[in-house]
Formats: sequence, C-alpha cells, structure tokens
Amino acid sequence: MAAVQAYDGATESIEQINAAQLKFQDIINSPTLDAACRKIDNLAEKKELDSTLVLMITKAWAAAKDSNMTKDEVKFMVTSGLSFTCTAI
Repeated sequence: MAAVQAYDGATESIEQINAAQLKFQDIINSPTLDAACRKIDNLAEKKELDSTLVLMITKAWAAAKDSNMTKDEVKFMVTSGLSFTCTAI
C-alpha cells in the first residue's frame, strides 16, 4: 500500500520527477560502484533520498534485472550494487 501511495504522490509532481531524474543520472554516471553508493548515502544524510528517487532506482533495478539488452557493467551496478551494498537503500 505504501508503494502505491508513494507512486501516486510522485506522479502528481513533475518537478519531483525531474529532480529525481537528475539525481538518478548523477548516480548512474558515477565512475565506480563505491562512488554511486556514496552519492546515495550523501543524499540520505541530507534527507534528499525521497520516494520518487527510490521508486526510480527500483524501477531501473527491476528493468535491468530482467533485461538481456543492458550493458553488463550497468546491469551489474543496478542489480547488484545499488540495491544491496548502499546503506541508505
């Protein structure tokens, strides 16, 4: 139920989605998995790891997990790294 409410709230605000997309792109463009995790942890410390961004990361994880079209490095980062090694998620 909470995920549905978070989704409903996120889709109401295009500004939230745009801000989350910028944060997500910054995370994905990290040079290493550790750098990506630090960015997520820093967002959490600053209370900027909002439900919109978490939903975006979750959607990317689910899509990459089931895709055979994704580059191996990105697929590994999204499926293994971001979901399980970062302390904030």
